[in-house]
Amino acid sequence: RVNDRNIQFTDDHYGPQCFPMHAGQDDFIVRRADGVFAYQLAVSYDDAVMGVTRVVRANDLLDSSPKQIWLIEKMGYEPPTYCHPPLLEVDGGRKMSKRNGDLCMQELRKNHTPNELCGKLAYLAGLLPAPESVSPKDLVREFSWSKVPQDNIILPKDLF
Repeated sequence: RVNDRNIQFTDDHYGPQCFPMHAGQDDFIVRRADGVFAYQLAVSYDDAVMGVTRVVRANDLLDSSPKQIWLIEKMGYEPPTYCHPPLLEVDGGRKMSKRNGDLCMQELRKNHTPNELCGKLAYLAGLLPAPESVSPKDLVREFSWSKVPQDNIILPKDLF
């Protein structure tokens, strides 16, 4: 059960965030009826006890961060900073998913080197002007969240 409170934090990609939490309205499950701990509690506890200082999860989980911040603070820990990059989308806006078989790593590995894959993904993320081969080590020097688009990224059918 949450108390009336605004949870405020600065997302490293989307900037200042404020989520109101209302007692009796925004309460959420931390342990399911079958005894399994829910996602919000599991990730919050893991992040807290492992000393995680920065969490990077896709933007579809941005609205989960206030719940995690609330839980982490209730457990007596300092919340990490959060960053929520955009999702890769396929088929007119559907979230890319291995569950849907959107990209098969086995097939990708047959047709592309790791550096080619890194370059194609870096291009989609706005980090390179063209989908050229690049090592992760070389890419790190040029990385900036300001280059990454705020909107979700549509995966072109012909890129892979």
